[in-house]
Amino acid sequence: RDAAASKAQWAVVYILIFGVIDSLLDFWNFFLFVVVQQKVVRSLKLRLFGSLLKQELGFFDSEASGDLMSRLTGDTVEMSENLSFVFRFSIEAVVRVVGIVGYMVFCSPRLALLTCSMVPINAVLNTYYSRWLHKNAKRSQDALAASNACAMEAITGIHVVKSFAKELFEMGKYKASVQRYYELGLLQGIVRSTYYMVIATFLMSCLVQACLVGYGAALCWRGAMKPESLVAFMLYRSQLQDQVNAILNSYTELVRGAGAADRVFALIDREPQHHDG
Repeated sequence: RDAAASKAQWAVVYILIFGVIDSLLDFWNFFLFVVVQQKVVRSLKLRLFGSLLKQELGFFDSEASGDLMSRLTGDTVEMSENLSFVFRFSIEAVVRVVGIVGYMVFCSPRLALLTCSMVPINAVLNTYYSRWLHKNAKRSQDALAASNACAMEAITGIHVVKSFAKELFEMGKYKASVQRYYELGLLQGIVRSTYYMVIATFLMSCLVQACLVGYGAALCWRGAMKPESLVAFMLYRSQLQDQVNAILNSYTELVRGAGAADRVFALIDREPQHHDG
């Protein structure tokens, strides 16, 4: 009994020591990725603004100022958030998945195989889901840029708008562009809700768990597995699901962010048709 109590005390001490170390490392992990994010934002804004200043005057006649401002202020921030924190969570999730899968294979190779068999299915469905998000993100950013363009044109030309009593006309234009952005946001919400209902909740949390409990109970009944090992396996399976979802969600966010990046990089790479002067 004394030996067991001593082991329990040392276990608590080790948890506290490694918990403090983990907390310090997590601080620097998060802080460094914040630094990376801010550097990406700064670099994108400077490169995009420099590219815009190089363009010929005719370019600004064909492009709305509000659209360009939206790319400079909104799209660059969206890109940086997706790029920096996606890699941060992806790296952490990959390390955790390797460790958890290793333990699950050691505990019960058959149950581990059953658990991992659902990952490819989830990945394939996530690929189609990410492609749709990429297309919808481009439409959403275009709609947001259009609404910003309408607002900026009306505000900068407010003397002309009031001189011709076009307040209702400008309000109608802005309302239509905002309504388009609103509808795209609702559509994305419906698709995302359906995806999480089918994949995250029903397939992974319900169906897979039911199969594992049933098969694991059969193994315990035949003496091929201990009940305590089954309990530990189910706990690790839950962690595995969270980490796999984190990887797939990171990929989804990365693809979605690429929708905002398309127009930004197109403007950065654009060469002026002729030099002013």
